[in-house]
Amino acid sequence: MPESALWLETKSKARQASIGTLFKNRKLVYEIVLGILAMTAIAWVYGLTLGFFPTVLSVNGFLKFPYFIYVVITAILVSLLGYVISGYLSDITGRRAMMIVFSVLAIITAIPMTYMIMRHDMGFSGSLIFASVIAFLTTGIYGVIPAFLSEKYPTEVRSTGTGLGFNGGFILGNWSTVFLLLIVSFAATTFFVWWGIFVILGELFILVSALLSKETRGANLSDIKL
Repeated sequence: MPESALWLETKSKARQASIGTLFKNRKLVYEIVLGILAMTAIAWVYGLTLGFFPTVLSVNGFLKFPYFIYVVITAILVSLLGYVISGYLSDITGRRAMMIVFSVLAIITAIPMTYMIMRHDMGFSGSLIFASVIAFLTTGIYGVIPAFLSEKYPTEVRSTGTGLGFNGGFILGNWSTVFLLLIVSFAATTFFVWWGIFVILGELFILVSALLSKETRGANLSDIKL
């Protein structure tokens, strides 16, 4: 794979920048924090949905192997469709707009979806539908994230800044189900409420990150200076 045209164009003119240079720039540190917040949200809700479905759906023997796997596979495919749709629409409406729309819809539907999943409404078919809906609205926004992160930085530190934002989010985000199960057990009648609240919390991370970020769709990346 060849190097990007922009990098080739600017490599002779761009000055070398260390990671220390990145952290000395307050604006770039701010962008890294917003990137980490967005990726924390993605990791957080992924763990509470696609990574959590096999456990939730098998509680009290509701769905046995391989049926809960069918639900997970369907939800993953729907989530991948969300990647494509959110990415495509963000090229039309903007990165921030798509992140806001998806997160607001996820916040509205989180508790109703977790309620119906835990109630086993419509049995196996219901699980397919409700798990796919919540997966689409929560993890589907991932299609916007690569552009959202990389368009924040100048060429000299674009890969470093994107990498810090992307990977930094997994430090806290991967612990979502651990925190949830420390608070409430599967047997609790309010489990679906807490599950939904945790999903909403992750979506609030995305919403805040989007609201505090500038729109980068259509930006000339060569104009972003260190």
